[in-house]
Amino acid sequence: MGAMQTFKAAVCGPSAMKSYADIIAERRQIKSKLSLQQIEDLQIRLNFDEELNKIILTELSRGDIAACAMFGILTAFIAQTLDRNGKAIETFINTLQITDPSTGDKVSIRAFDTNNIFDIKRGTNHREQLFHSGNLFKKAPADFVKPDGFSLEELMGQSKSEYSLLEIMTKHYGLNGGFLKIARNIIKIYGVHFSKDIVTPAGLPLPFSDVFTKFTKNDSNACGYSTSNALYDGFLKEVNKELHFLNVRASDISSAVLIGIFTKVFVKIVHPELDKRQQKSLVSKMTVVTTAMLIISQMLMLSASWTKCGKVVDGGKLNLIAAQMLIANSFKICIEANKNHSILMGIYKKRQMIIEEELLNAD
Repeated sequence: MGAMQTFKAAVCGPSAMKSYADIIAERRQIKSKLSLQQIEDLQIRLNFDEELNKIILTELSRGDIAACAMFGILTAFIAQTLDRNGKAIETFINTLQITDPSTGDKVSIRAFDTNNIFDIKRGTNHREQLFHSGNLFKKAPADFVKPDGFSLEELMGQSKSEYSLLEIMTKHYGLNGGFLKIARNIIKIYGVHFSKDIVTPAGLPLPFSDVFTKFTKNDSNACGYSTSNALYDGFLKEVNKELHFLNVRASDISSAVLIGIFTKVFVKIVHPELDKRQQKSLVSKMTVVTTAMLIISQMLMLSASWTKCGKVVDGGKLNLIAAQMLIANSFKICIEANKNHSILMGIYKKRQMIIEEELLNAD
């Protein structure tokens, strides 16, 4: 007997309903006997199958938990392998061909991305400082000097105090045409550069994190400015400097995708008797355990990096995507439990009212 069937039988099964009916019948036999029809009516009133069917009741078996642990450790090692081979993947991406949006010619990604506008800020951890968080509206000073020796003002050909990344990209890559064409080319340009960066150990900064970046005039720097970012230059500065603690890597995304595939396929194969709602519930519970095991495994790798005095151990980081999955699915489980509790309390109150009503009539 499944968990739901056992639960129904215990809470509101035929034996439970019969016992209540018998008690009421015995009380009423003092004055008169209950007819069969009255007993049937009582049993119908005590039948809460419709409400019980709304309850989603699933639990993880030992086998499910063991599978979750295995999936978590496996995805951690896959993430480590991706990080270890990040540079090789970047080299392969550079050999691929792309159509230059300004000329329409086929060129290698390496040639197309050589003078990209995203890397106008050079130096250690430059990605965390400027133009790598997907923020098209981040602005840089007009006299900011690019690596080719020309200022942004010279590139743009107009006098303004500062320019947004969107304006710089449109001019730098010669984008023209309608809105959809420009948007498509911007996505392509982003995809080319970021696909190379995200596979490397440094990864990419958090989305829109460069809103915290500030510029300070500094003529000793080739670009003419120093930059600081309150998010990345805070208490995690030294940790993030070498370990890129807060950045997102391709391995983070692959882990999230693999966990989704592993848990869903496992539930469909091992638990075909469950309906769609129950399978979805079980997947959420397995996702919580699997992501927790993944995070623990990667944090152990990270601790190994700390013990090696900043030397990066591949795969060692806080997987922010897995953490988000863990939190989101934990909330789902809590909401599901709260709904189940509300339904049960409603059934309990209704049943008590019916029983009290019949006992009162029996007296």
